[in-house]
Amino acid sequence: MSEIPAVAPTVVWVNGAFGVGKTSTVAAIRRRRPDAIVVDPERLGWVLQHVLRLRGDYQDRRLWRTGVRLEIRLRSRLSPRRPLVVAMTLVEPDYRREHLGRLAEHGFTVAEVILDAAPETILARLDGRGDGDSWAAGQLDRCLVGLASLDEADTNGQPLRRLRLDTDRRSSDELAQAILAWLTRTDGRDQVEVMPASADTTSPPD
Repeated sequence: MSEIPAVAPTVVWVNGAFGVGKTSTVAAIRRRRPDAIVVDPERLGWVLQHVLRLRGDYQDRRLWRTGVRLEIRLRSRLSPRRPLVVAMTLVEPDYRREHLGRLAEHGFTVAEVILDAAPETILARLDGRGDGDSWAAGQLDRCLVGLASLDEADTNGQPLRRLRLDTDRRSSDELAQAILAWLTRTDGRDQVEVMPASADTTSPPD
């Protein structure tokens, strides 16, 4: 089983456009690291939209943003030696700074993994799950532009490890393997070697 260094509480934030494969990649990480705690911010978003009947993008709600960080901190306090893995699109600079920067300020080791893919690959994945004409598909251009322009200033100057992975021809299992290998590195490099490509470019679904 791959080890994630436990010098400080670790948050692995899997970022990327809607439909790129975040959820399936986190599930593959969890299979390899059963001790990892998966935090799903969309559950709180569902509550805000379907229970409290709040309209619009829940990421724009301070209640949601505060609630996500609170869940991460509480779950880390309850299980301080277990890494936390989050799958959530985060492209707005202010919100990214609010999440990742503040978590780092609270003593977390923050590792951000950005999953990339060609637009046609993402659209094919969304179409494969019946979301070809969905709100998520309509956000693709905004997400790709935002993810391409991320820089260190987005995290309040806090230290942040970052890895970009091309998912066009990699399975969820290959991505999980690459992420866990990267997390164990101590040489300061933020890239992994090119991995063998899988045949199916429409996988993994998000």
